[in-house]
Amino acid sequence: MSATGVVRTRTLIPEAENATLRVGRRTVQLTNLDKLFWPELGLTKRDLLQYYADVSSALLPHLRDRAMVMKRYPNGIHGKCFFMKRTPPSRPEWIETCDIMHKSGNLIDFPMAQDLASLLWLVNLGCIDLNQWYGRCDDVDRPDYLHFDLDPVEGADFPKVRETAAVVRDALTELGMDPLAKTSGSKGLHLYVPIVRGPLQKEVWRFAKALAKRLAQRHPALITAEYR
Repeated sequence: MSATGVVRTRTLIPEAENATLRVGRRTVQLTNLDKLFWPELGLTKRDLLQYYADVSSALLPHLRDRAMVMKRYPNGIHGKCFFMKRTPPSRPEWIETCDIMHKSGNLIDFPMAQDLASLLWLVNLGCIDLNQWYGRCDDVDRPDYLHFDLDPVEGADFPKVRETAAVVRDALTELGMDPLAKTSGSKGLHLYVPIVRGPLQKEVWRFAKALAKRLAQRHPALITAEYR
């Protein structure tokens, strides 16, 4: 029961190696659930799926209606990973897609995580971390947040990452913005800043690049700016 008195049912990932899970009116095929994804911790693919099921009510509002770039780790965190954009042809018919024109002229159908079933389907592909589009599918060129990726260079420890995050946070709050921090899934931190949708992606990138360069100039012993 939640603090508001609403009873919430927990979705449990089955104990079998392979399983068919009923999620609402949909059925999700889950595979290789006993595979170790974090051998040192004894955590399996099942544990990963259970984690995402448990946090889905808080997570899905931030993913819904966004194209998802799949970063797949089929053999766990230490195995080779690869990026995948196109939705696999074998997807269930209820997986919604977002069509985005690539600079090559090809139309790419990205999957979207619209509900718990589609989220678990994505994670079952080996997606440990989730990489959503900056803009929602109805206007992919106009993001509703900007993002700073703080990665430590060789020799820098996590306290330095926190110090850098505080510098970036202070600069953003001075501009009237409200940044939110989260761990990156690797060794750094990400700062996300909700913005009013309107500026084009290139304009948002230009702002982020200019701010990063200015902070690197002010704090050369702490910050370097790399724009990708």
